[in-house]
This record gives sequence, structure tokens and C-alpha cells, in this order.
Amino acid sequence: MSNGSATAFLAWAILASLFLAFLFYHLWNYDRLKCLRWNGGRQPGAFKRLMTYSYLMATPLLVVFGVGISTLKFKEGFVFVQHDGARPFAPCAGLRTLSAVCAVMPKPPDLWTKSHQHFLLGLFFIFSAAWALEQVTHFEELAFWLFLLDQGPEKREWFTSWEYRLWSIGCVAAILGMPLTTLIARHNLLTIDAWIFLVGGCSSTVTNVLFLYVLVRFPSFLRHVKGEGADPDVVVRLSTFYELNLVRIVFRFAAALPLLVLAVDGIHGEHVINRSLFWSDILLMISAIGQFISSLITVNIFFPRSVTKENGYRHRAASSATATQTHPHGYTSRESEPAMHSQMHAPHLASLPDSPKSMSRDRTPSPPPSFARHAYTRSSSELAIELARPPGPARRTTLPESALHPYVVNYTSPIDLIDVPPDGVP
Repeated sequence: MSNGSATAFLAWAILASLFLAFLFYHLWNYDRLKCLRWNGGRQPGAFKRLMTYSYLMATPLLVVFGVGISTLKFKEGFVFVQHDGARPFAPCAGLRTLSAVCAVMPKPPDLWTKSHQHFLLGLFFIFSAAWALEQVTHFEELAFWLFLLDQGPEKREWFTSWEYRLWSIGCVAAILGMPLTTLIARHNLLTIDAWIFLVGGCSSTVTNVLFLYVLVRFPSFLRHVKGEGADPDVVVRLSTFYELNLVRIVFRFAAALPLLVLAVDGIHGEHVINRSLFWSDILLMISAIGQFISSLITVNIFFPRSVTKENGYRHRAASSATATQTHPHGYTSRESEPAMHSQMHAPHLASLPDSPKSMSRDRTPSPPPSFARHAYTRSSSELAIELARPPGPARRTTLPESALHPYVVNYTSPIDLIDVPPDGVP
């Protein structure tokens, strides 16, 4: 087992507890926890519920693991162990050898009480389950973006794509592989966490490397979305997703690589890193910081809040007073007739007798205006011809079908998907 001190695992417990509090705060402001309901959201169904519950369940499990293992390590305390490499975790025989071959280290698990050893084994099962659930969400996000980036002329269905089948295989491997690793390595408490770190670290590192391919191709994908005339809100969400992932991928590597280093050193070699209390603690703390900062960013990606909607802002509708409706043949609609009538006769009304503007300085009224009859009348024959004229073809207002996939057009988050009918229109 890695020689991380109780303080290092206490950092895991504190960060996990703070993140759990933030998670409830964020979801409450997101939709008052409605996303936790089975039929909540735009697209209720088993897939979104699986993704939501699998991600949210990982955090309480990490809280239990962090609090439990830090409590056990504080209770067991420290011992003097041999440091000569032959028996790296054997207790020293006496105080006379302290200066030569002994060092102060957390007590190895094989020296713990039996009750604490059983409790420790249960905590490792909890930790492996939490890591497996988080890998499920990481696999889904990777497969989802590979699915959208590789769209051809035909708009494929997510649930029949090879990316979805790849995600399904990865889910089964993670859900079975992580607890199975703990079950196989349970007989040796000195190396059980090293095997868990090795399997989980390799899986997370491979996922992160593949996600770099998504980030490399994403700018060109974003330009394509803009060129197809997507909604500005969708473009903003995708741009925000890209920027957040540039930061998140760094912390994902920071969460996986330190544990992978501890695993390789703990299984093979002279355990140079694990025998150093400083390097064990610093790697565990870096992993904890990377884990929960990346999780914080993931929450904002999976459940994006809209500050404008939360504050009640809506798009202002266009004013009907300034809008002018015109028929295909040039006639003005009835809603605009009064305004047009007042504009046509305003000059004449201003010059009518007894009006204020018609009075000159010497109080002499101006003569009444003369109207030309032919300017405002139309013969009955012209009206009959005008009414009998067949209407012209209506102007086509149907927009061309978008080349974007409906998942892109209606994008909010990688887990908030919509059903796509066979014709490709949501």
C-alpha cells in the first residue's frame, strides 16, 4: 500500500465533502433538483438517468472513502520501519538502530487490527466502484464527441452507432473490471491499492489521450457549426465547452498520472517513491486536487446554468407598431391602413380652416384646399379588373435543411440528448 499519511487522505475527504456541497448547490440553482427525477429534462429516459446517477453517485462514495481511510490512518498512527530495501515495511527491532536503517512511516496495513483491515478492504471496494462510475461518464463523453465529429452526409442515430457500442463495452469493462481488480488483490493489503491505481490510472490516461484527438479537431468542427448558421446560443455553449475542456484535460491528467506513478513504483522496483513520505503525500494531494477540479468543471458542462434565465430575462419581442405588413401585390394590410391614412392626410388636415397652423399672424384664415378628384378615385372598371386578377405565386419561405446533426442544433450538454426520427428532424 502507498505510504500516504493520514493528512494526505484527509485532503481527499475535505475536497470530496466540499465538492459534494457544491454539487447540491449547483443542481439546486440549475433546476431545483428536477434533473434527478426519472422523467426530468427535455429527454426523459434510461440513458440520461444512467449518466446522471452514475456521475452523481461517485461523489458520495469518494466522501466515504476519504473520511474512512483518513480516520483509520489517524487511529493506527506511525511506526518505525526498516529502510534498507531488504524488508522495506518490517518494524525496527529496537531504538539502537534508529539512526541507521529506520524511518518514521504510517503503520503498514498488515500491522493493523483485524477489524480495521476488514474495514479498509471495504473502503477499497467503495473507491473502485466510484472510479468505475466516473469512467462511465468519461467514456460516454468521449464516444459522444467522436460520434458528432465523424458525422457524414447522413445523420446517424446515436443508439445504433459504433461509438455507442464502444461506450457500452467500456462501461461493462469499467463496472466489472475495477471491483474485480479489488477482489483479486484483496489477499495482500500492501499492494491492493497499487493494483487499483494501476488499472484505473491506465484506463483514465488512455481516455484522456483519446480526448486530445477531440480537442484537436474541435476548432474546425466549431467553424463548421458557425458556417451552417447554428443558433448563437448553441455556438456559445460549444465554444464554452471547448474552453472548459482545455482546462479540464490538464486536471484529468493531474488526477490520473500521480496514481499511476505510485502504482508502478508499488508493484515493481525498490519502491523509491512509496518509501518517501514526502513524495507519497504530494502525489496523492496532486491527484486529489486534479480529481475534484476536473469534476467541478464536468458539473458545469453536464448541467450548464443560464444566468439570464435564472434572473427572468427573456428576448424582447419586436414592436408591432413599427412593423409594416405588405401583401404580395403591394397592398398594405388592414393593421397598417390607419397609419398610412393619417400620413397621407396629415398635410391637408394641418391646412384645414380654423386650425391653429392655418391662422396667419394677422389672424386671417387661409383658403380651403382644393382636392383633385382623379387623385383619390378609381373607376369601377379598373376595380373589377383589379379584383379579378389571379393572385401571383407566394414567395417561398421554407429554409433549406440544415446539414448539422440535431444533437448539435439542440445542444445543451453531452448527456442531454434528444430522440432523432428516421427523417433526421427532431
